[in-house]
Amino acid sequence: MTRTVVGILIGVFLAMFLIVMVELLGYRLFPVLNDDLSNSAASNHLINMLGYSIGSFVGGFAAASITRVNREPSAVIVGLAIFAGLIANFLSHWHPLWFILVSLIYVPLAWLGGKLAIRIFCNPNAK
Repeated sequence: MTRTVVGILIGVFLAMFLIVMVELLGYRLFPVLNDDLSNSAASNHLINMLGYSIGSFVGGFAAASITRVNREPSAVIVGLAIFAGLIANFLSHWHPLWFILVSLIYVPLAWLGGKLAIRIFCNPNAK
């Protein structure tokens, strides 16, 4: 139980860290003018989507790698935590509708990261 909770917490922390790092890189590459996020370029939104995709996948992978039981649910919980943060972000800042709709993919990406971890670490025949 403790290992599962720690795995989920590490997965969420790692996902958030990666999301922030990719977003910071995106803001360096494509600066937002006058701190007006409502008029930011689509490239900023695409970089943010990339960050959330990488963060969700790696966070789910990490959670499933660390836990010994309930690996898939641990990965999904990481994805749900990321999605909950996104909902809070959507409520506080304006985002285009397409960005909100695409955000539904982050929970399945965390699940896929967990499935990959299970395939790598739980299959004795894997090389």
